[in-house]
Amino acid sequence: MKLFSPFKKTLDEKSSHLPGQGFLLMEMLVAISVVLIFMTIAINERDDFARSVSLDNVAHEVALTIRQAQSYGISSQGSDIGDDVYDFSYGVYFNLDSLPGAFRLVRYSTGSAGGDPNQEEVINEYQLPSHIHLAEFCTFDSDIESASCDDEGSGIVVFTRPNPDARFFTANGNNQIDTNNIAVVLENDEGRKRTVVVNLTGYIYVE
Repeated sequence: MKLFSPFKKTLDEKSSHLPGQGFLLMEMLVAISVVLIFMTIAINERDDFARSVSLDNVAHEVALTIRQAQSYGISSQGSDIGDDVYDFSYGVYFNLDSLPGAFRLVRYSTGSAGGDPNQEEVINEYQLPSHIHLAEFCTFDSDIESASCDDEGSGIVVFTRPNPDARFFTANGNNQIDTNNIAVVLENDEGRKRTVVVNLTGYIYVE
């Protein structure tokens, strides 16, 4: 004899749906793995982008410092009343051998004839980020692809009143470098490079 139960059908219906509810452990593990993979890719891409932006910023900072030296040189920045305004030059000093992680904005005394720079006074020394260094110092006349580069090179970009044109000297200031252009190559830990180019005409750009 069957007893009628008003709850039996309802309980049977509920129990028939229980196996389809929620996620299995394996499904959750797969979903978490997929999310972690995408997060790892996104983080790596973000880090690569940040390093690339950092290298760009440093390259433009070098270019702006050279432009600052040009401005100071033309205006004889720092000269006093009675000084011979043609006695001051400003330049940017690079030495990949002894100073691969920095560069300097320097004031020079060049004499009224605008001779070789000497008696340097360091205005500011700019430290590069730890993951970026000066990789090469290059000279070339017209085509940068044919540039002569040295990973231990050095030199000075000098500007003297009233000429906005650049002059290039060896690091000790004793000899002028006979070239139309110099290029300073910056490189980060991942091997990415940016190049700051200075032309004799005083044109400065980053590539």
